[in-house]
Formats: sequence, structure tokens, C-alpha cells
Amino acid sequence: MFQSKFKNKKNEPMSNKPLRSEKRSDKWTLLLVAVGESRDRKAFAELFDHFAPLLKSFAQASK
Repeated sequence: MFQSKFKNKKNEPMSNKPLRSEKRSDKWTLLLVAVGESRDRKAFAELFDHFAPLLKSFAQASK
């Protein structure tokens, strides 16, 4: 069985389970799921159109 090498503050192995069990249904999450599960090009284009300028400006500012 898999033993985690990462420990929490109580020196116990950390769980691989997510902290939250509720599903997210916001716009960006749904688009990411569509791209990941079915390679949805329209969803990818919408994500790209929104996030590409933000990432570009962030990258240019960090030079």
C-alpha cells in the first residue's frame, strides 16, 4: 500500500483525499472540465481568450 512521505503537523501521514467534497460549478470549472474530459475546443478558446492576456502581462511584469 502507498505510504505518504509527507507528514502533517501531528507527524501523521497526509491523506490523498481532497479537503472539500462538494463539486464546483462555476463557469471556469465547467470550462476546464469540458477541455479535460472531451477536448472541447470552444471551451479552450474561451479560457484562452480570458486568461492569455492576464498570463502575458504577469510574465512581462516579472522580467
